[in-house]
Amino acid sequence: MKTLRAVLLILAAILPGMATAAGPLFAVPEADRGRTDLATLIFPESLDIEMVDGLVYPGFKNLFRRGDTAMRILPGRREIALRYNMLFESGSGDHDIVKSKVMVLNFVAEPGKIYRTTHEKFRNAATARAGMQNFVVKIEDEQGVNRVLEAIQISKNWQGEETVTTRRDLVSAAAAPGVVTALRAPPGDAVPGTPDMLKYAWGNATAAERAAFVEWIGEHP
Repeated sequence: MKTLRAVLLILAAILPGMATAAGPLFAVPEADRGRTDLATLIFPESLDIEMVDGLVYPGFKNLFRRGDTAMRILPGRREIALRYNMLFESGSGDHDIVKSKVMVLNFVAEPGKIYRTTHEKFRNAATARAGMQNFVVKIEDEQGVNRVLEAIQISKNWQGEETVTTRRDLVSAAAAPGVVTALRAPPGDAVPGTPDMLKYAWGNATAAERAAFVEWIGEHP
């Protein structure tokens, strides 16, 4: 394990800035990349983006990423699943990797606006581990206001069983009015049970409801 960590650290040292050189990441369909109303979510190298709106995008989890990374997202209500993931050098010459539980945050992205994921900065592995006991992460607008509407954390035990916990402490009261504008009307010609209605229901479900639905699907293949 020590050898592996040492190799990873060496690779990180010789590959500086590789993520920032490629420009912003896109968490949107290929056909939408040219839109002028895309919002931007900036996240630090300490956070891995696990999923955006339930989809995994390549390049969002990168041990060698350096500095902040800009991610283009569609306007509207977005669901961001992320995890703290940092490599620390210990005094003994070894290295420790500290990870958080998966955090799922819902917020409304306004067209063309810039948002930033923020959390407390940890000096070393010990303080980071302590911070993981109740990891606090926010999505802030350009005025520094937390815009998180809903938040859950997902943890797994050694058997792979998931526990979903609602994190009301991460939700900002200032963001509450945005919930109404985020809800989309169902397609006018949509028929119950069709893909259009399923997309509508998923898009308007809470993070907890989505997690429960995914769990139900796993139990009823």
